[in-house]
Amino acid sequence: MSLSIFDAARDAPREPALITPERSFTFGELADLAARVETPSTLLGHLDVNTIVQLHACIAKRRPVVLVHPRWTARERLAARGRAPEDALAVVFTSGSSGAPRGVVLPRRAFEASARASAKNLGWQDDDRWLLELSPAHVGGLSILTRCLMDRKAVVLGSDLERSRATLVSWVPTQLARWLDAHPEQRAPQHLRAVVLGGAAASPALRRRARARGFRVLGSYGLTEACSQVSTEREPGDSSGAPLPGISVRLEDGCIQIAGPTLLSRYWDGECPLSEDGWLTTRDVGRFDTEGRLHVLGRVDDVIVTGGENVHPLEVEAVLESDPRVREACVFGIDDATWGQRVAAALVLTEAADANGVVAAADLADFKRPRELFVVSNLA
Repeated sequence: MSLSIFDAARDAPREPALITPERSFTFGELADLAARVETPSTLLGHLDVNTIVQLHACIAKRRPVVLVHPRWTARERLAARGRAPEDALAVVFTSGSSGAPRGVVLPRRAFEASARASAKNLGWQDDDRWLLELSPAHVGGLSILTRCLMDRKAVVLGSDLERSRATLVSWVPTQLARWLDAHPEQRAPQHLRAVVLGGAAASPALRRRARARGFRVLGSYGLTEACSQVSTEREPGDSSGAPLPGISVRLEDGCIQIAGPTLLSRYWDGECPLSEDGWLTTRDVGRFDTEGRLHVLGRVDDVIVTGGENVHPLEVEAVLESDPRVREACVFGIDDATWGQRVAAALVLTEAADANGVVAAADLADFKRPRELFVVSNLA
C-alpha cells in the first residue's frame, strides 16, 4: 500500500487512523483535514493533532519538510534554516560526533522500505494500534506514523498506556523505567502485545524488571541514517535482534556496517557517508551471537583501552547486571600510568551483596574485569 493519507482514505475511509482522548479520526476524516492545510517547509515536531495532520499533508502532497525538535533553543534551530531537497520525504536531525545537530536526508523509499521490513518482522494484527510517545522530530516517532499509514493502522496520541488500549508502543529505556517506577504494583496491560525498546542501551536488569511485570520487551537497534530500525527481536531476549528483512548488517573491525533500501540519501550539508557499494559505517560496535542476533556493545569512542586490549563498557555492564545481586552497573575507564586505562565500575547492589564477589563470579576475560569498584546507592 502507498504512503499517502489520500490513498488510505480511499482504501479504508471509515477505519480509525488517529485516536486521541478527545476523539478518533478515521482515515477519511484525516485526509479531509490534510487536504485543507498548508504544507510548511519546516515543522516543529509536537505530539499533537495539528502536527500529525500537517505531516500527513506534506507526505501525501510530496512536499519535503524539515523537522525540528520543539525543545530546541533558538540557537539550535538555526541548523534547520533552509528548504528540504526535493528528493526527501523529510530532513530529520541527529547528533553528529561534535554534538551539533546534523540534518539527514531521508527519501520516501527509505520510509516505505522501513515500514515493510518492520511489518515482516513484527507482523500486524487486526486490532493493532500503536501508541506514539516519541516526537515525530525523531525518526523513531516519525516512522511510527509512516508504518501505521502504510498498513492502514491507527496511531494513538496523548493517552497513557492503560487508557490507550494500544497493542504496541515504542519506548526508550528511560520511558520503560519511569512506567515501572510510577506503577510499582501494576502489571503490563493485557491489550499490549509488545514494547519495542530502542534509542539507547537497555540493561539486563531493566529487561528483567519489565518481564517480571508481564511486559513483552523486544530489543531493537536503529539510527536516523537508517530510517529507524535496523534490527529488532522477534521474541524477548537479551539482544537487539536479527537484521530486519531486506537490511544487511556486517562487522568491520567490530564496527557495525549497514546496507539496504532504508538508508539515507545523504546529509543535508551534501556529504554522502555511503561507500561506493552502498554501505554505511556507523560509530557503533557490536557482535553477532550464534543465532545471528546483533548485540550492540557501545560506541567506538566509549572503548576502554587497557594494556592494549579493547574493553566495551556496555558488554561488561550487561554481564555484571546479569547477576541478580546487581541492580545497576556503570563501567568506565580511569587513566593509569602502567596500563593506559584501568577498568572501573560503579555498582548498585542488593543489601547483602559483596562487590568483589560479584566481579569474581562474572563471566569476563581477565582484562575486562573491573579493577576498581565503587558501591553507590544510585547512578543518578
